This record gives sequence, structure tokens and C-alpha cells, in this order.
Amino acid sequence: MNLSFIDWFIVILVLAGMVYSVSFTKGLMRSVTDFLSAGRTAGRYLISVSQGAAGLGAISIVSFLEVGYITGFSFQWWGLSQGIILLAITTSGWVIYRFRQTRSLTLAQFFEKRYSRNFRIFAGIVAFVCGIINFGIFPAVGAQFFISYCGFPDSILGIPTFPLMMILLISVALYFVYTGGQIAVIIADFFQGVFLILVLFIITIFLYNKVEWDQVSDSLKNTPIKLAAEEVDKLNNEDSFKILDNEEKEEKN
Repeated sequence: MNLSFIDWFIVILVLAGMVYSVSFTKGLMRSVTDFLSAGRTAGRYLISVSQGAAGLGAISIVSFLEVGYITGFSFQWWGLSQGIILLAITTSGWVIYRFRQTRSLTLAQFFEKRYSRNFRIFAGIVAFVCGIINFGIFPAVGAQFFISYCGFPDSILGIPTFPLMMILLISVALYFVYTGGQIAVIIADFFQGVFLILVLFIITIFLYNKVEWDQVSDSLKNTPIKLAAEEVDKLNNEDSFKILDNEEKEEKN
């Protein structure tokens, strides 16, 4: 196990808080509209925090760290500039405003109003298949991440840990969905988002006080050199390059 008691305490406390908040939504879901769009009653701040928490997962954090390690600030520069453009577009209500006027709950329903019922069925099938594939990949990657990060054994009582972790992750998601639909999901993501904001703020202050800018600058300068050296070593260890090198030596002889 790589986690200490305080680490497990934080994880269990946050998960218990999310489950406890979802338990209050059991009687709020009374229609299809409540299940799919939270009854169209969620405010802008609730949606903003919930959407940010929903889009931040273990896969996203690992990918951001790896991209930041390889590219430095260049990737973040384009991300920040894109964020400003998206903020201007969403504030203006372009596309979204007209879509909300249609009172459509899904894109497939909107396609039926705009085109035909057959196209709605086709779009619904595409969305369903893509969702099944997506919901198969993310729990698998998430399970592997937690096993490696937490240091879980390969098997528990003779049962492989990987499928058990996948079942646990899927069970939590299904509990949230079937308890209160989109209402439960938004509320759970909101509490998770508030926790993330506080934690990230504390981590930012800690890093600002402990890590000096010279360390960051040196790391960014040395990373390309280190990566290039690793790539050269990989190429030297490949059999194809060894064969070419031996052929060149034979030609010279």
C-alpha cells in the first residue's frame, strides 16, 4: 500500500460526503426531464463548478502532467488562449441559446426537430455505441491507475484486483445516476468541485512557498535534453538500427 492513514481518511471522507449528498436527491427525480437535465433548474454557478469537476478525472490529471512535463508552458499557452475564446463564445450564447430555445433534452431529439425521426434514431444509436465504448475504456484506465498509484496487490483472495476495481468504479457511477439522475450527478460533482477548489488552492500556496522559480526554469530547460537522450538510447537498443550499423561497418571493411 502506497497510501497512509491520512490519505485513506481523506479519500473515504470525500466519497462519503458525495454519497451522503446524493441520498437527499431520491425524491427530487419525478420525470424524464429531471433525469436528463435536472429539471432545467440548475443555476450557472452550480453548473460551472459541477462541469469542471466532472471533466477532471484521474486520466485527465495524468495526461496534463505528462504533457506539461514534455511541452512545458507552450501547451498551457494555447489552452489559456483557447479558454478566453470559449468564454467569449459561451457568454454570447452562440448556438447554445438557440438550442435551449428548442427545449430539446438530447441532441438526437434536436435532430428529429431539425431533420427527421430516422435521423434521430441513427444519432441515438451512434451516441449509445460511443457511450458504451467510452464507459468501457475510462473505468479500465481508471482501475489501472488506482491499482498502480495505491499499490494494490494483483489479486485479493485469488480474485484479480483489476476487474474488482472496475466493478467498484462503475458501481459508484451507477448509484449516483439511478439514485437521482442528473440532479444527483450535478450535486455530487458540485461538492467534489468545492473540495477540489480548496485543495488546489492549498497546493498552489504550498508550491509557491516551497518551489523557487529557478528550479522550474532549470527543469524546463533540462527536460528536452533528457528526453532527447532517452530517445537516442531507445534507438540504439533497437535491432533495426544495430543491423544497419553492422552493415555500414562491413561496407567500410
